[in-house]
Amino acid sequence: LSRSQKNHSGRRHSGRTSRRACASLRFASLRDEAMMSAVNAIAFPVPPRQWSASMLRRRPDLVMLHCANGETTAAVHIRNKRRLGEKPVTILYSHANAEDLGLSLPFLDILSRFCGADVLAYEYSGYSISSGEPSEDGCLRCVDAAFAYLIDECLVPPQRIVAYGRSIGSGPAVDLASRTADLGGLVLQSPIASAGLVVLPASVCRALRSYDLFRNYEKMERIKSRTLIIHGRDDKMVPFEHASMLYPMLRDKHPPLWIDGAGHHDMPDDLCLNAVANFVAFVEERANRILEAKDRLLKEKQKKKRPDSLPNKLHAGIFAWFFSSSDDDQDHQNTRGGTRPRSSARKVTTEVTA
Repeated sequence: LSRSQKNHSGRRHSGRTSRRACASLRFASLRDEAMMSAVNAIAFPVPPRQWSASMLRRRPDLVMLHCANGETTAAVHIRNKRRLGEKPVTILYSHANAEDLGLSLPFLDILSRFCGADVLAYEYSGYSISSGEPSEDGCLRCVDAAFAYLIDECLVPPQRIVAYGRSIGSGPAVDLASRTADLGGLVLQSPIASAGLVVLPASVCRALRSYDLFRNYEKMERIKSRTLIIHGRDDKMVPFEHASMLYPMLRDKHPPLWIDGAGHHDMPDDLCLNAVANFVAFVEERANRILEAKDRLLKEKQKKKRPDSLPNKLHAGIFAWFFSSSDDDQDHQNTRGGTRPRSSARKVTTEVTA
């Protein structure tokens, strides 16, 4: 073959190779999308939306939040009526995957009353009256929107916020806590180590890591907040081994609550609420100390920067008093020596000149 024929043959071969590569990439992309759609369908069994939508629209404390991608999510902001005018802790609640915000309302009202706290519970993308489709990224965008609402609009200090995640709700709660160093506290009830580890062996989850949702075991060591974990020892849906794996990874451990004979859906409300109420009281007391110390430091810095602060005024007063006393002593000596005081001489001179 001539050189031109060889070059033409090479170009045709490289063209076929690039087309095959592009087709292979498109196939891989479609395969990944189909795989993630299947995973999301399993992980997020959305309850019927009509009933919860009607329940939420009756609530006077319903708030619609805007996520970073433009989607909207619903939330209810329950104010504790006994503590109006005070600054209680706010519990940021992330519900389980097989329920939605409407189904959680009775528990949320009890949680606020029992703990003496405000409660902000938000909805996941694709649930009840929220827009979008259910996904891990959607849940994280929703928890970020709820946290931003508390910080920016309600002016709640992060030290007074407790993130509370139940079951798969531990995913967004853990993710938020791992990125928020000054979060007041974290409560995990029946948490998952990851969504994949609930149904698959660890070796399979490692092989399919990119499809595994809410890998909490990778984030626990980054959490600086005080953390309470509650789990039933007889949980068959999310085995107790998930909690026993996560607890040693914590930096600031609160005494856990391991409940004998309890599963996933029959956790005793009285024990759980009592543990959460005690934890909230602990976080509130610590937040008060931290915020009071910050206020004192801020006031001290302002005093040092202010030129007319009280110490400066005292120094100026002492300085003026010292020199006025010296002038009085000099005038007294001049009078005893037969000369006029300097102040009188100044007055006579003024009169003569006039």
